[in-house]
Amino acid sequence: SIKGEPMYQHVLNNLNIKNPCDIHVLFHKDYKCTTPYITHTIDHYTEGAAESAFNVISKIPSEPWLIMDCDAVIETTPITFDKSSILIDNVQVFDPRASYSYIKGGKILCTAEKQVISKYRNIGAYFWEKGSIFCDAFQIAKKFKYKVNNEYYISPLYNIAISNGLDVSP
Repeated sequence: SIKGEPMYQHVLNNLNIKNPCDIHVLFHKDYKCTTPYITHTIDHYTEGAAESAFNVISKIPSEPWLIMDCDAVIETTPITFDKSSILIDNVQVFDPRASYSYIKGGKILCTAEKQVISKYRNIGAYFWEKGSIFCDAFQIAKKFKYKVNNEYYISPLYNIAISNGLDVSP
């Protein structure tokens, strides 16, 4: 916890999103908490964050989705999301445990998980303009076992979406 509140609550309290939105949270059924958000539970362990998110997003695929790491504390000016995008850290810290985006001409051309491919580190906040785009990318990743360290991560799914013609912005 941070300052007496659960980590996920601290993360949500620091969001500065201008778009009106519903907030969904996903917990394992054994985690007991009370939250004012739309709460989903899962009764099994998944093979990574992307599979966990898919369990919720696949039920509401027509909506836009911001998927956040539960430990990504973001302090920023107000953000408005409209196109699929990834929030990028403006501090150049190279960390092989993070994910990175290769950016050219104002577009993200590819991403990499646990591999430094550029100076643009992703900060664990991934916006998908439609859940169906995320779901399609995840299903392809699952079919071809597109894993990193034996897990399905969010960032690499953008590579699938980009290869299918999606423009992704930093």
